[in-house]
Amino acid sequence: MTIERLDHYSIRTTDVETTRKFYTEALGLEVGPRPDFPFPGVWLYQGPIAVVHVVGIDKNDTAGLRDYLGDRPAQTETQGTGSPGTGSPGTGSPGTGSPGTGSPGTGSPGTGSPGTGSPGTGSPGTGSPGTGSPGTGSPGTGSIDHVAFLGRDVDAMRAHFQSAAIAFRERTVPTMNLKQIFIDDPNGITIELNFPQ
Repeated sequence: MTIERLDHYSIRTTDVETTRKFYTEALGLEVGPRPDFPFPGVWLYQGPIAVVHVVGIDKNDTAGLRDYLGDRPAQTETQGTGSPGTGSPGTGSPGTGSPGTGSPGTGSPGTGSPGTGSPGTGSPGTGSPGTGSPGTGSPGTGSIDHVAFLGRDVDAMRAHFQSAAIAFRERTVPTMNLKQIFIDDPNGITIELNFPQ
């Protein structure tokens, strides 16, 4: 018995179209075949592998989703939708600004700007607690901190995000010669892109 590789991750969302648009336009994934499930959604492919399964939450009819995947507290309880946090700019070498953090559990994640200039760090942001309505899903990634993809050509990816006005954060992993870019999807999930140098 062995585990070969991570196959995919699944996102539950009330906005399938915005999620699809983000993953196809920001990351270049492609919409591909998906079984005829009794709930809305889309599968997004990198080559022949459906790496992201988007599961649509129809707030007016959750029976198909509930019957197939089971009930989830996030779809039946009131969820937080707090205001986004903000971080002050970092003052370090490129990409060393700290990302902000939202209030634990119910606030939206904060964002910090990447640093520029001499060595230093940026201060974290804070998000305020929020309130939501039933069935909206929970912002953020819960216990999972982020999902990572291996990428090629960090300069081209950076230029792509800049031209598309997609906010991102950069970091270099010490002693690994690894550049990283972080972006947040429309559901509050942090996506890490790794670029070996």
